[in-house]
Amino acid sequence: MQHWQEHVKPNYNGEGGMDFSIPFPGVKDRHAIRLEGGFLELDKRSTRIHSIFEPIVRDIEELVRSQLGRLAASGYVAKAILLVGGFGSLEYLFHRLQAVNPATQVLQPLNSWSAVARPSGAVQHQLFKDQIESRIARRHYGVKFRSRKTWLYNPQGLIWDDLEEIWLVPHRMRWYIKKGTSVLENERIKMDFCRSVRLDENLRFNHTLYAFNEDNAPDALSAGE
Repeated sequence: MQHWQEHVKPNYNGEGGMDFSIPFPGVKDRHAIRLEGGFLELDKRSTRIHSIFEPIVRDIEELVRSQLGRLAASGYVAKAILLVGGFGSLEYLFHRLQAVNPATQVLQPLNSWSAVARPSGAVQHQLFKDQIESRIARRHYGVKFRSRKTWLYNPQGLIWDDLEEIWLVPHRMRWYIKKGTSVLENERIKMDFCRSVRLDENLRFNHTLYAFNEDNAPDALSAGE
């Protein structure tokens, strides 16, 4: 892991880059994947490293795009994108963000890894346990429910509830956490709900929690989702 952090990650620059020899001490030779003598050889023509980095880089590009869009919607303009942390030292990420954000300066300090370094162990716990008070939700989170507001929807889509003896609208969504909102670190998120059960039905049940990545979450899902 240390070799990956110190040599592969900061030096990877995309397909057609440099060769890497990654140590795997004690692992039996596997010539089919070029693992010999405790080293895995990955040459510049290999797509294996690219397949590791590329999905993460695309996710970061999308996250930056979303954050810049939210700033613009609030009337602000980002002056720069600052890359810090282990992945922030990746030269490939630096050039990719430059390419997709030509109007915004991308900064990559030489000590990008140590820019977020902190003490370890008990000292870290005491100093930083209350430092982060809230986080920005990166997704919408919610549950599916059946609405009683039948007058708002097409009567052909209603279902009859035998227990409550009323018509209901199925597959509606209630998002308890919305993307971009601030979520307090030490505060529980309580979700009120009502569920009708039969007398002989098990009172322990599971309910699916949905996550949605797009900026605008849907008010309903289809029957198969």
